[in-house]
Amino acid sequence: AFGPWNDNTTVIMNSPNSQFLAGVAMTTPVLDESVDELVVRELLMAGMSKNESVRVPAEKQVLELQKQTGFATFLLNITSDRATDEHLRLDAILNVKTIVIRYWRPRNDPPVTNEEKISIRARLLAEFMQEPSDLVALQVALVVGQIARLDWPRMWPDLLPVLSQAILGGPGITQLRGLLMMHHMIHEMTYRSGRGAKGQFREMAQGIFEPLLSLWRQGSDLLLSTLSSFAKGEIDESQLEVARYDAEAAKLSLKVLAGLVIYGFENFSQEPIAVAFYKAILDVFPFSLECASTVQNNPLMLYIHKFNTIYGKLLVKCQDHDTKPFLVIAEDVLNFALEQIRLVNHTDDIAVRCMKLTTAVVLCLSKVGEYKDTEGEALLCTNVFTEPRVRELTQVLIESYFTFTYTELEEWTESPEDSYHEQSNLADADDRPRSVAEGLFLALIGQWPDIVIPLVLQNVDSCVKEAQSAFSNGGEELEHFLSVDRVLFRDACLHTAITARHQLLRHIDFSDWFVNSLQRELQELNKLNLAPLYTITAPDGSILPAPFDYRTSIFKRRLCLLIAYWVADIQEETRPNAYEVVVSIL
Repeated sequence: AFGPWNDNTTVIMNSPNSQFLAGVAMTTPVLDESVDELVVRELLMAGMSKNESVRVPAEKQVLELQKQTGFATFLLNITSDRATDEHLRLDAILNVKTIVIRYWRPRNDPPVTNEEKISIRARLLAEFMQEPSDLVALQVALVVGQIARLDWPRMWPDLLPVLSQAILGGPGITQLRGLLMMHHMIHEMTYRSGRGAKGQFREMAQGIFEPLLSLWRQGSDLLLSTLSSFAKGEIDESQLEVARYDAEAAKLSLKVLAGLVIYGFENFSQEPIAVAFYKAILDVFPFSLECASTVQNNPLMLYIHKFNTIYGKLLVKCQDHDTKPFLVIAEDVLNFALEQIRLVNHTDDIAVRCMKLTTAVVLCLSKVGEYKDTEGEALLCTNVFTEPRVRELTQVLIESYFTFTYTELEEWTESPEDSYHEQSNLADADDRPRSVAEGLFLALIGQWPDIVIPLVLQNVDSCVKEAQSAFSNGGEELEHFLSVDRVLFRDACLHTAITARHQLLRHIDFSDWFVNSLQRELQELNKLNLAPLYTITAPDGSILPAPFDYRTSIFKRRLCLLIAYWVADIQEETRPNAYEVVVSIL
């Protein structure tokens, strides 16, 4: 059934430059007459076999058939036949996607002829707008996006009108499939370069942005109100399904809007509808976050978490894509971001995104050509980054993001070496709250050293005095000094002396600090005859099993790190003492 290709002519290239060319080329083979749709079905099924001796030859046959004209049409026939098993249909459309990626671009003797391309483009829009399978619909949308990247609008002028009509035609499966295709179309178009790309995005935004905005608001509001009613016990879980369609439409609409607002406007600050979209996000985001924290074990919560992720990414992308138009919404966005940082939720990536956004804005304040010496700097420093707010933000970073979490203490106990490498791993540093907080802290101390450095020194000095008083007075004061929250806070304060060492060089005499405070504190801790520690009282009042005796270990670890980072600034006569301290701890 899978015999040789049809007899095709070999073309010899006899041009003067043939030595630089391939020399010999073959015209694209056409499917053998013995290869019909039934044979293709059997071949695809063999390619899904668990038996390697059956699967591997079938996969090789499919790869060869992908290079032959007409194979994509057979695959699309199988995909469009809804009576066929879903797995087989999915395999067929995946092969169509492979053919589009490899062979759709213009080339000599392409496997997919222009006539076949015209047919495939038309069928994708005509036969899959009511596709019942979500898996198949997703792959069809990806194929549409790949083709649109190459062919729209010149070769596929009716794509946008058809999708717009499907989206604006009212609720139903056609609307969802149209939204899905447009989302992947926009996603692929972002990779297109050239002067015309922005104009094409503007063309997409015209006429459809406002209806999509309404569709998203309607769906997200219904979802939030439904989940709120469920949390209050006003409705049961069976009644939640009424909001599923609107939630799905809202999710897809939001994805399309996110692409259009970033790439569809030359300057979104001059487009009232785009500014209204960002303002709407800031209105709904707090309620969405509150819903995520209060409603649990609910199938619709996946939509809330997805919305929150998109909202966070979009606010960061907005500032990153074009800093100057961002100033129109900067005050509202930063007020929201600073509030999320202050709330401190280590299990959510929203605080991380807000810290990244705030860091980017602070860095722009110091860059000529961005916000420095402009109205933007005056606006942000007057209305957002006031001195009390900078002090509060710095203290929040130290107290809430530089401190160890209980999970980290457990990991340190189980495998100290793995824990250290995990914390110092640069691969995921952009997603770890402490690493991102360190970046924001350095941006703050670089932009406002007169505010941040005195605060850091004040914290360090308070730790020194607290240690001296605790060891002198003992009793309850010493017990409070050794409590988990105070130990972790002092560790965080010492961590700032490592993170901002370069900025603190002129303000801290490390040798004096080491001799008169750090070394003495270690000596006093070693003198204590502490009872074994079995539990700890967390800052929130909960009683937890003690992973190890944090009362001394955390300080010893931090002291070694301080010596390592400040070793170049330790006076020569003090260095032997510092080395002896490290050896004794080891």
